[in-house]
Amino acid sequence: MTDDSTRASPRRMTPGSVVLKELNRKSRARQR
Repeated sequence: MTDDSTRASPRRMTPGSVVLKELNRKSRARQR
């Protein structure tokens, strides 16, 4: 899952952990 995310956006070149953190932040902001 993390590899797919980084492969989908090679321009960002961000590790899976960063992508997961961003997703968590967006999901939390939307929930509140």
